[in-house]
Amino acid sequence: MTDAWLHIGTVVAVDAARRRLRIRVAARCEREFDGRDRVWLDSGAGTPVQARTANVRQTGANMTVELTPGVSRDMVAGFRNATVMIPAAASVRTADDRAGLHDLTGMRVLTEDGRLLGAVAETLDTPGGGVMRLRRADGVTATAPVTGAFIVDIALEAGSIVVKEPEFFLVFDEANRDEKPPRDAAQDGL
Repeated sequence: MTDAWLHIGTVVAVDAARRRLRIRVAARCEREFDGRDRVWLDSGAGTPVQARTANVRQTGANMTVELTPGVSRDMVAGFRNATVMIPAAASVRTADDRAGLHDLTGMRVLTEDGRLLGAVAETLDTPGGGVMRLRRADGVTATAPVTGAFIVDIALEAGSIVVKEPEFFLVFDEANRDEKPPRDAAQDGL
């Protein structure tokens, strides 16, 4: 295939009777299924087959796609292990598109001088803004804000986030437990 196609997943299971495909989604392509009314499937025959979708829903780490009756059940049965694609021009992520909070999970976090701080274990959307939890190689976790004051650059293709002045933004979980004063009955209003 040429660069005109964006590979967004692989068919891992087929229910031909119901025209359903269970798709293992490619890294950071979950949003590519939002509102999509058609996908292209390449089962190795050379030319991708365009199929209209009747229903798309997330099932755990996978997507379940139900195709319209315009696709025969025999054809659906042949889609096992097929590559799921869309034209690159139809992607919801454009060159100007910024990374979403969910895109950061699993990315490496580096300082401006290239020092590895850790990897993003999870992200949280809070009323005060986005937060990411970092896990260092030694198992220590820290919390940091997802803000322009902290993040210098996000390279989705490279899987890395460059940050500045981590000592001002990182809150280490172990340090929080050690520094909290013990609660007493007077503080609780008892």
